Parts: sequence; structure tokens; C-alpha cells
Amino acid sequence: MADDLSPPVPPPMEGPPPPFPESPVSVSVASPAGLAGDADDNPDDPISEEKIEVDEKDNPDDPISEEKIEVDEKLMAVKDKFYEQLDANTKVRKVKIFTEEDYTEVMRVLREWRSGEYHSPLHTRWHQRYNVMENTSRSAALRREGKKVATKEQMFGIIMGKHQHLAHARDKRATHNVITETWYGITQQDVEMALNLCPICFASQTKISAKQGPLRMILSETVGKRAQMDLIDMTSQPDPDGYCWILVLYDHHSGFGAAKALKSKTSKEVSIAVIQILCSFPDFDILQSDNGGEFLGETVKSVNK
Repeated sequence: MADDLSPPVPPPMEGPPPPFPESPVSVSVASPAGLAGDADDNPDDPISEEKIEVDEKDNPDDPISEEKIEVDEKLMAVKDKFYEQLDANTKVRKVKIFTEEDYTEVMRVLREWRSGEYHSPLHTRWHQRYNVMENTSRSAALRREGKKVATKEQMFGIIMGKHQHLAHARDKRATHNVITETWYGITQQDVEMALNLCPICFASQTKISAKQGPLRMILSETVGKRAQMDLIDMTSQPDPDGYCWILVLYDHHSGFGAAKALKSKTSKEVSIAVIQILCSFPDFDILQSDNGGEFLGETVKSVNK
């Protein structure tokens, strides 16, 4: 007799059916578009970790990091100091600074300009020097020499924005050149004044320790008092015979010196070259070099012999 492969029939249920659960059970039904496995098109799908990360960044209610708060506070303090110095130098400025009120007034005069009517000398100068670009934002509408006119309230943001765009470049002229390509009214003195107050540049400056004394000039009274030597790296332009280092030794008082080509900067080869050069010089009281390994060890021992 063949085996019966049909599925077993469950026994009939006795009694009333069990009640439905109080909380509804969510059942997801795949739509025809979702059969392809595109989870991004299904609004009921859980949000991916990448999307959650983006949403957290775009959420304005997220707490700002302590570092960002500290930088913003420093910039606000620097901004106030910048405008204090700017107001102090207003009388000696050669370029006119427009406030927001002045900017609005110039825009009004130019837009209401009528040829043949009487205009004051000030309004006439405005008409000769400035023009209004329509169909653009208010901050970019007023132009002079084809460049946007910067207001006093915009100056600090423009300078610091370009300065950060240039990765806090120390060359103030480079920052000023980038600004003057687009904006009119910001002088190099304004740029220098703002960048001298930049807290990030100030923090990155090398600080001299209070214990470090001032630099002292070395003086040699006579010839043979002191000699100085060093190696010149020529490995980027090696000689066909293999010479790629130059040993230079000269008298500190007279400046007279000698040089010798080397194939390497090992202490053995350097010590031989130093002794060969010293044979043509008088005895020096002091032989000075840096703390490179080529001048230490065997070189010192050979010279002392």
C-alpha cells in the first residue's frame, strides 16, 4: 500500500473561538512596487541608520557641541571688538562704509531716479558711481564697478567667511584679493584688523615660554675662534658619480670656508671629510654643528684625536 502524502487534517476545534487581542496586530502587505525589494519607496519601512544620522544632523533641536559653542562665543566677542576698532578708524578711512540704512537709501534714490529732475549733489554722485541690479537678492543688488557693495554690518561675516574658506591663511593680502573679486568697500586694513583678532589663528601661533630667554648673537673676535659646519642635501639632484651630499665648513669671523662632496652622510665618511678640511685651516677653538647623528659619535672622536 502506498504511503499517504497528503497533509494531515487538524481536528475540529471544540468550544467558542478565542477572542481577538485588544491591541491590533499590524500586518504589512507588499505592494506591487514593493515586490522589487525597494525599501526606500515604502513609507512604512523602518528608517535606515544612515537616514537617521542625516535626520539628526538636520534637526535644529539637537544640542550643539561644546566646541562649537566655545568658538561661536569667541567669534561674537571678536566681532564686537572688530567694530569698535572700525568705528575708531572711520574718520581716516578713504572708502565710504554704508550702513544698512545708507544702503536702503541709496537703493531708493537710484530706483526713483528721473532724468531732467533736480537732484542733490550727493544723490548725483550716487547715481554716477552705483547701479542697481534687478532680479537678485537685496544684499547683492547694489553694485559699484561690477562688484557687490558691502555694508558695515556685513563686513565681519564676509572677511571671516573668506578667511575660513582659505583655511585660515596667514597671508592677509591673499584674503583681501579674494574678497575684492566680488565685494566693494572692504579695504586691506579692514582685513588685517579682522584677521589679527581671529581666535583660531591666535591659538595656533607658537607661544614662546616665559623661561626662554631672548636670542643672543654669536660674535667671534678673531679668525680661528669659531667654525661652523653643516650638510647640504642634494639627493634630489644626485651627481652621476653618486655624490649627493655637500659638507660645508667655514670660519665664523671671516666667512672663509671650504666644501667637500660626499656620497653619504654616515659619521665615518663625514669624519674623514671634516679632518681633510681642517688640515687646510688653523686650529679652531670651537667647532659648531647641529645635533645630527652624522656629526656625533665617530666624527667627534676622530676630530678630538
